[in-house]
Amino acid sequence: MRFEPSDDPSVGYLYLSNHPGPGAVGCVKGMVRVSALIPNYVGPEIQLDLNEAGEIIGIEVME
Repeated sequence: MRFEPSDDPSVGYLYLSNHPGPGAVGCVKGMVRVSALIPNYVGPEIQLDLNEAGEIIGIEVME
């Protein structure tokens, strides 16, 4: 697992252990917003990146 901040200080990305790594083109096959899973969610925008098998491979957090 590795956290990578972006050039934008309000965005960060957490690479989970099954993520092929930064620059791996086409590895993200889908995305789910936490706000779509949790009714009345209040907090930063969080997106779960999924691979082809539907496993979470990365988490993007945006303030």
